[in-house]
Amino acid sequence: MIEESGRSYVAPAVAAHRLGISTRRVYQLAKARRLVSVRIGGRLLIASHSIDALAGAGERVGRPLSPRRAWGLILLASGEDPQALDPVTKSKVRRMLRERDLWSIRARLSGRAAKQGLRAHSSDLRRIDAEPALVRTGPRFAHEAGIPLVASDATSEYYVDPKTAALLISRYRLSSSSDPNVIFRVVPAEVWPWLSHAVAPRVAVALDVAEDGDARSRNAAQSVLAGRRALDTSRHVQVDVAGVGGGELPVPSVAGAIAIKLQAWGTRRGQRDLEDLVRLLGIVDDVEVVRSELKPSERRALGRIAALRDPASPSWRATRSPEDARAALARLHDE
Repeated sequence: MIEESGRSYVAPAVAAHRLGISTRRVYQLAKARRLVSVRIGGRLLIASHSIDALAGAGERVGRPLSPRRAWGLILLASGEDPQALDPVTKSKVRRMLRERDLWSIRARLSGRAAKQGLRAHSSDLRRIDAEPALVRTGPRFAHEAGIPLVASDATSEYYVDPKTAALLISRYRLSSSSDPNVIFRVVPAEVWPWLSHAVAPRVAVALDVAEDGDARSRNAAQSVLAGRRALDTSRHVQVDVAGVGGGELPVPSVAGAIAIKLQAWGTRRGQRDLEDLVRLLGIVDDVEVVRSELKPSERRALGRIAALRDPASPSWRATRSPEDARAALARLHDE
């Protein structure tokens, strides 16, 4: 990233990754002035703020996935197994998860449901919330899905099947509104059985939170969606919960955690993210294993962090073993 006149600029390849599109498409958007760009030293660079603005506006990054594929991807990313999804489609969805984080492809998941803004009488809001067929989602219920956001004054949002939506719209005399106090996200009947809990899968809730215009909501959603890359570099731990039974819990490996922190550093440039990277480098056990799990772009990103190239940087104090951490970095990063 380069700072110029108080603004930050990134290479087209970085912009492409953040938007989930090809580098060629980035050049096209820059030429059409839909992305702000400058040339510095003969290199085309893209303004970070215009990338965020375009992503927030819902720039399409390819055709939206079908509801079946969209929900298959959402469930897999949430640690659930969409057993009704055929093996071929499931394999394709897994590959998409390996190659992209969900933040960059969120626009392609718009086919998961049809959004309806509705207006209800204020006295009916609690009754609607108590309807057993509704599945909670959105900023108001984000905390119930484990997303770091409290927005008790936000509009109530629910996933619902088409038949129930029509029934409730009639029962409570709900009307379409540009200023809704209830939002229905109508899910096609063929995939509705996949939503079996009172609160939507965490990834689905994060996708809905990302659509909110509030900066806190956007940051909370990004903290969940931008880190899905860790699923590909995780190990599974056997757990046994009394009264429930056994199962497997995915735990990010060191490489997965490094991938998450590299994404956070690329977005925020926070000192805490840098120190977390140093701590992770300090606990690398087998550098060959971690190196093989990191993508080439991630290894290059490690090598481009100026503070890590400086052995006298205060950031190295974040670990008890700075020598080991620096040795790990020397083996992990690419020029």
